Amino acid sequence: MQVTSSDLTGPAVPAGLPGVARRLAGSQFAEGVTPWVGRMSEALGDVGGAEAILGGKGLGHPLHPALTDLPLGCWTSATILDFVGFKRSRAAATTLIAVGLAAAVPTAVAGLVDYRATSGSARRVASVHAVGNAVAVACYAASLQSRIRGRHYRGVLGALAGATFSAAAGYLGGHLVLGDDSTD
Repeated sequence: MQVTSSDLTGPAVPAGLPGVARRLAGSQFAEGVTPWVGRMSEALGDVGGAEAILGGKGLGHPLHPALTDLPLGCWTSATILDFVGFKRSRAAATTLIAVGLAAAVPTAVAGLVDYRATSGSARRVASVHAVGNAVAVACYAASLQSRIRGRHYRGVLGALAGATFSAAAGYLGGHLVLGDDSTD
């Protein structure tokens, strides 16, 4: 179903989140971050010969989507502990934030390897996906720093901010894999 509106320019955009992803692909922000993310992807080179593994060759699909489970699982578990475990689970939540940050590194590298296969609007959406995840990681890193310094509630707020960015970026990642980008 196509929805048109007087405040939209260009071709009609589907309603809801798919429409947001399509509009985002044509935004100035996406245009601005795409060269930056592209340079990061190319700067990796072949990652010590691991590009085939990180790209999922031999698996039949990219490795990046599977790798996202560990950081997201750790961070989600930390948030649950923050809200149900209170003081007695602070150390465990802090550990989960740290493990999630460590797991985010190979996940991001695998994503940047996959990025090389994108073009057009998919590349622009992937660029915003990457930036959103980078902001999420920064929020979780700030959360960890706050927790280590004994500022637990500030750490919880940082983790909630990270979860928000991660969810938005995750939607865009899902759109890349499952969405219709036939408007290129």
